Amino acid sequence: MQIANSFEVGASRQTAWSLLIDVPRVVPCMPGAQLTETVDDSNWKAKVSVKLGPIALQFAADVARTEVDTAENRVVLSTNARELRGRGGAQATIQSQLTELGPSRTRVDVVTDLSLSGSVAQYGRGIVQDVAGQMVGKFAECLQKQLVGSEEEAQAAVERASKPISGLRLGGEAMTRAVVGSAYTWTLVFFLWMWLGAMAVGAQALLSLVASVAAAAAIFWFIRARGGAETA
Repeated sequence: MQIANSFEVGASRQTAWSLLIDVPRVVPCMPGAQLTETVDDSNWKAKVSVKLGPIALQFAADVARTEVDTAENRVVLSTNARELRGRGGAQATIQSQLTELGPSRTRVDVVTDLSLSGSVAQYGRGIVQDVAGQMVGKFAECLQKQLVGSEEEAQAAVERASKPISGLRLGGEAMTRAVVGSAYTWTLVFFLWMWLGAMAVGAQALLSLVASVAAAAAIFWFIRARGGAETA
């Protein structure tokens, strides 16, 4: 699967490029990642932790810098990771490219080609993309602090990034969105059930209609309010 993400940093393209090609500084900014060994100038080893609900996954990853294009400000990393408890693996090619937006504003475009194998492949594309999106958000925040923050802010950002991303909250939000999105469906079903039921027992048509509409409206706003409370 291919996952594309973009974010902006408040720094010049040259400054951002100097950081982007410094892999030992970049890896700790990726949530749940820890650099464990520098093999040489283009190869590293890392450990990556991810939580998908109650399941904690830990990967040992070999990271290689396979392409550096200074003219286009593009760098390509390849990663071959295996889950430490034998639950599968992941292979990824990560291409990052910089685009100058102004004297002190740069966009970072990241395209990841990801392949999962073994039991970890059972987690659907949706949750993988959600987790990846959350990871990129925290990654961007950490890079921003590395580029323009104080030494204390940069260190604090790395410490926050060291905590693994959890897919549990994302799953809950997705469920809430599904419930809220189906509010109209549930309202229609409830209205028809109540109205037809009232008519079946011989209730007055107009009174049944008014009562059914009022009850269905109450159900609709209840579902909407619950969805809003959950996502707040």
